[in-house]
Amino acid sequence: MKITYLTVFIFLSQLGFSQNFIYKGDKQYLSTQTWMFALAKSNLWGMELNVSVAKAGNGGYLMLSVGAPQGESISNSVFIILNNGESITLSHRVVNDYLDERSQVLYSITQPQFEKLKSYSISKIRFFVKGQSFRMGGSHSASNVRVGREINTYDVGWDTAKEISEL
Repeated sequence: MKITYLTVFIFLSQLGFSQNFIYKGDKQYLSTQTWMFALAKSNLWGMELNVSVAKAGNGGYLMLSVGAPQGESISNSVFIILNNGESITLSHRVVNDYLDERSQVLYSITQPQFEKLKSYSISKIRFFVKGQSFRMGGSHSASNVRVGREINTYDVGWDTAKEISEL
């Protein structure tokens, strides 16, 4: 009985103290876990768009990462559709990088946009990939359904509003 309580306590304490960060230059910002949104019929490498949100000052940052060949990158504005039907447009891209065969970008989020993200979960993200390949470039979307461990298996979506409001 004591062993069970100790095991549960250790497990719960590890959950409570794990922290995630988004790095911009030499600064780090407390962030949500990385959510894996399912890509809709994409020609990009992989099945998911990695998404995380960080708190910074009165606003924050949205980090997106998707598998893509060298020379392909997420560009232009990103459109976030919330579960209440509203949308948020992020146009200010502050970092654009390519690492480990993934296009990674960081967009700034204003304080009013951050407040909406705290109130309503993200339903879908639309983004544009620019590059040299006709097959990979163009408009793409990813939905808030958890990508399963096995190919083509999906689960319910992430509660993004809850995690963002806890930052």
